[in-house]
Amino acid sequence: MTDRALDHRLRLALRDEVVVSHSRRAYNREGKLGNFGWRYHCRRRQIGSIRLPSGRIVVGCPSMLDLREAFRVSVAPGTYTVWATQAIGDDTRNAFVTLQFGERSVARWEVASTLETKEHVLPVQSMEGFGVDSGQAWIMDALTAEFLLTEEGRAQTEVEMIGSELEHASVAPPLSPPHTETLMVVESGMGDGVYNCYWGFDADNAPVCLVLDFNLAGESSGKTRSLFGFLGSLCDWWK
Repeated sequence: MTDRALDHRLRLALRDEVVVSHSRRAYNREGKLGNFGWRYHCRRRQIGSIRLPSGRIVVGCPSMLDLREAFRVSVAPGTYTVWATQAIGDDTRNAFVTLQFGERSVARWEVASTLETKEHVLPVQSMEGFGVDSGQAWIMDALTAEFLLTEEGRAQTEVEMIGSELEHASVAPPLSPPHTETLMVVESGMGDGVYNCYWGFDADNAPVCLVLDFNLAGESSGKTRSLFGFLGSLCDWWK
C-alpha cells in the first residue's frame, strides 16, 4: 500500500459516514482458496471517554495480559473522547477506534511505536502492531498498566473482563481509584490478528488523534460518503 493509499484509508476513521470495501484470501466450503470481498456501510459514533492522568498510552490484548511499553508519543494529561467507526452488516464490528485529542486537521500520519522500539520514527508502512487472540483490544493509561502488574490489579481485570463477551462496541471495567475510567476494552474488527496504531499530527506536529486500525477497510477502500462533506461540496459548487 502506498503512503497516499494509507492516508486515504486512515482518514476514513475521521468521517461520520462511509462505505468501505474489504477483501481477503480464504478457503470456501469446498476447500478452494479464493478472493472474497465485502462492502460495509460504516458510521462513526462516540463510544465513551478515557482518562489519561499520565498522558502515556498502552494498547494490547486482554486475554494475553499483554502489557507492552507505552507509545513514544504522549499527550497532555486529561480525559479524551473515544470514537468507533463501525461496519454495519449482519452484526456490528469496529473498523477503527479513535482517541481524539484535538479538533485541527490531520496533516500527517506516523506509526505509533513503543518506547522499546529502537527507531524513533518508523515509516508508515512499518508493522509495529499488537497481537490479539481474544477478539478484543484494550487501551489504557501507562499508570494503569503498571497497576495491572500488581496482584490487586490482576485480580480486578480477571474478574471484570478477561474472557468476557462484549455486548456493545466497548466496555470500561470499574477499576478501583485512582484508576477509574483509565481503561477501555474494545472489539477488534474481524477478531484475532495483528493491528497497527497510527498517530495523526496537525501542521504544528501536535497529536490530533490516535487511530487503531482493525483492517476492515482492506488496502483498497470503497467509495466514501460523508453527508456533511457532500453538502459542503455542493455549497462550494453553487458559489
